[in-house]
Amino acid sequence: MAEGEADAGGEGGMRAGAIVGTCEEMCPAVERERRSRLSDIQIFERLDLENSGLTSAELAVKRFARTDARLGLIHKFLWDRYRSVRQDLYIQGMDDEFSVNIFEEVVRFHLLSEHELCEEEASSSLCRPSAPCPA
Repeated sequence: MAEGEADAGGEGGMRAGAIVGTCEEMCPAVERERRSRLSDIQIFERLDLENSGLTSAELAVKRFARTDARLGLIHKFLWDRYRSVRQDLYIQGMDDEFSVNIFEEVVRFHLLSEHELCEEEASSSLCRPSAPCPA
């Protein structure tokens, strides 16, 4: 059996092959240090309410992170760039086959990215990456 895997007859009714955590802190030290550097400590995790970069192992709690967290950043970046391309094509009155292919690619990007981000708050079809979503 590999290190970090549960025994089939394991303790506490764990299923065979389940991953067993080894971090005994609520928030791994590496994440605490990174979030401290970025002043990304939430108010309930702070030693000093005025200092968003100061926490402790007892207060910090591991943050939920999606495996596709970068997808939202990529979407915002490409949305902006495609918007500029669409604007240029429109302003220049381009309607040849090349331009139509670009517009089709942009539409595919928007459809696929909205589908992938459909559970994300910022992906509402009424939202734009740089503007807040309507209530």
